[in-house]
Amino acid sequence: MRLVRTNAIRRVLMSWFSGGTPYVSASGVLDFSASQAYLRRLEADHGVKVSVQALLAAALGRVHVEFPQANRRILGGRVFQPPSVGLAMPVNLLGHAGGGRMELSMMVMEAVDRKSLRQINDELRGAVKDERRGQPKNPVLRHVTSLAERLPQPIVHHGFQALSLVLDNPSLAALSWRLAPAAVGLTNPGAAITPGSGVLFRAAAVQLPVRPIHVASMFGVSTVQDEVFAIDGQPEVRPALPLVYIFDHRLIDGVLAGRVLVRLGELLQRPEEHFGADGLTVLPASQD
Repeated sequence: MRLVRTNAIRRVLMSWFSGGTPYVSASGVLDFSASQAYLRRLEADHGVKVSVQALLAAALGRVHVEFPQANRRILGGRVFQPPSVGLAMPVNLLGHAGGGRMELSMMVMEAVDRKSLRQINDELRGAVKDERRGQPKNPVLRHVTSLAERLPQPIVHHGFQALSLVLDNPSLAALSWRLAPAAVGLTNPGAAITPGSGVLFRAAAVQLPVRPIHVASMFGVSTVQDEVFAIDGQPEVRPALPLVYIFDHRLIDGVLAGRVLVRLGELLQRPEEHFGADGLTVLPASQD
C-alpha cells in the first residue's frame, strides 16, 4: 500500500473523531429496473445467471477506481492507498454445514476493479460454497476462529488486542493488505426480507468495528423491492434496491459520499454500457 499525504482538514479529523466511532451512515433506494432487465438478458442471451451481489461487487469496483479516497486504510493514524479495490463480504452460515460452528464467516474478493462481471460472479459463487462448507479462506478469520475454539475467553481477548496492535502498525502496511486485501465491505443484512413478507427495508445506522483491520466503508443492501419513483412528474412503481452506505468520515465527507452513491446509481442505470452485453468487459489497464 502507498502512504497518502492528506490535507489539513483530514489530519484534523483524524484527531477529532474517536477512533472507535468515526463512521457515518446514509440510507436510500436505487432504481434497479435497468439492472434487473440487464441480469435477465444475460441469462436469456448467454445462459449466465448473475447475482445481484455480483453486480454490486462489480459496480463498487468501478466506483472506487473513480473515487480512490473512499478506498483507503488507516494504520496508526496514517492513511494508505491500496493497490486495488478489494471487497470484504460477510457470509451467512446458518442452515449450512458450517453454521453450527461459526454462524457467520467473511470472504474477501481481491481486485474486483480488474475483473469482469462474470468473473466476479463465478468467484463469488465458489467462495460462498467454500465458506458454507465450513472452510473459511481468509487467514485472519480462520486463525482467530481456531484460537477462539481452543482457548479461554480472556486469552482470546488479549490475543485479539495483540493482533490489532500488530496490524495497526504503519510499518506493517504491506502485511496488513496481504492478510486482508479489502478496504470496502459489501453485505446484505436484508436478505431475509422477502417480497410479500409485509416488511420493507427503510434505513439503518451502523458502527463498524475498527479492529483488527480498518475498513473504509460498508455497503449494506436488502432484497429488491417495489418502490414508487417520480418519473416525468408521475408516480411509477419500479424495482428498487434499498442501500445503506456507512463510511469513515476521517477519509471522506458527506459531499464525496453523495457522489459515490450517485455514481453507483448511474452504473446500475446503465449496466450494459459498463459491464458489456455479455458481462465480460474489463476496465482498460490504464484505469487500474
